Amino acid sequence: MTRAPGCEAGELVLRVQDLVVDYRAGRRRHRALDGVSIDMRQGERLGIVGESGSGKSTLGRVIAGLVTPTSGSLTLPGDGRLSAAGQAHRGSVQIVLQESANALDPRMRVDRAIAEALAGDHRITREHLAAAAQHLERVGLPVEYARKRPRELSGGEKQRVAIARALAAGPRLLVCDEVTSALDVSVQATIVNLLMDLHDNDGMEILFISHDMAIIGFIATGVVVLNGGRVVEQGPTSQVIQSPANEYTRQLIAAIPGASGAVESNSSEGGRNVAS
Repeated sequence: MTRAPGCEAGELVLRVQDLVVDYRAGRRRHRALDGVSIDMRQGERLGIVGESGSGKSTLGRVIAGLVTPTSGSLTLPGDGRLSAAGQAHRGSVQIVLQESANALDPRMRVDRAIAEALAGDHRITREHLAAAAQHLERVGLPVEYARKRPRELSGGEKQRVAIARALAAGPRLLVCDEVTSALDVSVQATIVNLLMDLHDNDGMEILFISHDMAIIGFIATGVVVLNGGRVVEQGPTSQVIQSPANEYTRQLIAAIPGASGAVESNSSEGGRNVAS
């Protein structure tokens, strides 16, 4: 995989080897992931792309410890080889989903929603609430948002709160699964730029999952293309978009509105020119 421009490829952050996930419904079995292997290194912005049913969301949930794989291994160096249920890395990986913003308790103030992640099983204290306000500032929301409730927030603001809540758990790796797909284009740009700032300035490792090759082209320096639960192509984003080797990848690129050259240009510059 490639590395973010201006950064040397660092230590291994994530290794997935021969991952298989089978879902069963009665006597029927559906193979969601079929021998998936990927590496992610410090300094990368790695994108996972594929259409609905490609297995990308299942992969994200396995990495976050929400789905138990049928076979294969998943390792986060420093945490060791993960247990089957992913318990060994609950604090090291957090996931933000498309519907995370809608999962906020409508009765709970924003600061308390974030403070819950900080407090864990303990009682929320003033210190937790103060820290929650700092996490809001970290995602670009003014401190006065701490006392707001979800109904007072826009869709993009709710997603920022969801990201702040995930960051409050102190993860090494943030998995973002379709976090922009329900948002307007201009709001998508602000969320994408926020995630890149967290990566570039705060050192947060970001794994970005999307069905949209254009978004992947903007944010990711390396890309893994999934189809039918298998990796069909992977490599530097600019290279994959400019010279795709797989027909399925070519179809994803063809679905990008306008010419693909604009995406090639942005990805080669590290994804900093997200248009609103």
